[in-house]
Amino acid sequence: MKNYVNSFKHGGNIWSKSQEYGIDINEIIDFSSNINPAGFPPQTIEIIKKNINLINKYPDPESSEFKSRLSEILNIDPKNILPGNGSSELFYLAARTVRPVKVLIPAPSFAEYEQAARSVPASCIFINYEKKNQEFKIDLQKLIKKVSSSKLLFFCNPNNPTGSLLDREEILFLIKKCRENDCFIFIDEAFIDFVDDIPDTSVIKNIRKFSNALLFRSLTKFFAIPGIRLGYIVGSKNLIDKIRVCQPDWPLNLFAQMVGKEVISDINYISQSRQLIKKEREFLVNSLKKIKQLKLFKSAANFILIEIRDKNLSATSLADKLGRDYKILIRDCSNFRNLGNNFFRIAVKTRQENILLINSFKQIFGA
Repeated sequence: MKNYVNSFKHGGNIWSKSQEYGIDINEIIDFSSNINPAGFPPQTIEIIKKNINLINKYPDPESSEFKSRLSEILNIDPKNILPGNGSSELFYLAARTVRPVKVLIPAPSFAEYEQAARSVPASCIFINYEKKNQEFKIDLQKLIKKVSSSKLLFFCNPNNPTGSLLDREEILFLIKKCRENDCFIFIDEAFIDFVDDIPDTSVIKNIRKFSNALLFRSLTKFFAIPGIRLGYIVGSKNLIDKIRVCQPDWPLNLFAQMVGKEVISDINYISQSRQLIKKEREFLVNSLKKIKQLKLFKSAANFILIEIRDKNLSATSLADKLGRDYKILIRDCSNFRNLGNNFFRIAVKTRQENILLINSFKQIFGA
């Protein structure tokens, strides 16, 4: 049986791939990390330059200005919000706070959930997404049955790497069923900003009413600032206060706070980004569907899960060929539970980059 914990890795590691392939980092086209192809908001560099003289000061330990601005935009009390050094770190802090004995995780899903659970330590049980035609779907009734024997459920919406999405009423139903079974639920909405109709999907307005639920969000993906590290949790004041006690001092660096409070108000950037991603996702899907060796799965996010139908080619060998010969990185998904070695994931990028990827696939598959 494969040891998934020891094979734990993420996409987006351009540093190691640059060394492995002998390629300059700036020449790599990275489809392995799901970052907004629009790039970071135009004011980001000026914000950093403007505040560079504050680098000799400690940052605000409470991230007060960022949290206040976020509170205004979300229309949520600041007491229900906890910023952190990326949502990944916050998974660990939250798990340490609730101390579950047994954790339920759908598969495939973000590997960091299992890592956070085992760090407590907790035992993990898994429920598989079911592959149905062009989609991966979770059976809610089967999921609820397993909730009764768990103390914490991690749920990603939309899910990484499948792109699967539940609507708000389904998520609220899941939260209530978890509460009935004395089970916490951590809902990861890291990719919710890429969804076409967010109000009908997100439970962010409801989450603080539940004592057993937390909602996690990331700014690094949509605002294309993964190097800064910035995320936050929304939940009941009681839960937020308990997690804050576990958080180290100065959880957000100065530039994360300064950039974060400005970019979240950039309505034009947000609107243009969503239009770009929707357009390019459709272009990628329509183009890649013509390559018969590839099977694409429906995605509500800014990435696409793909199955290789050619039995003579694995995702690992395809990723290696693309890296070495084309300077393109894709996410080999062979280390995800409930996915075989013929699955990979690609991010939605700019038209020029998307065309390069499409042409590379055509050459490799002879399409």
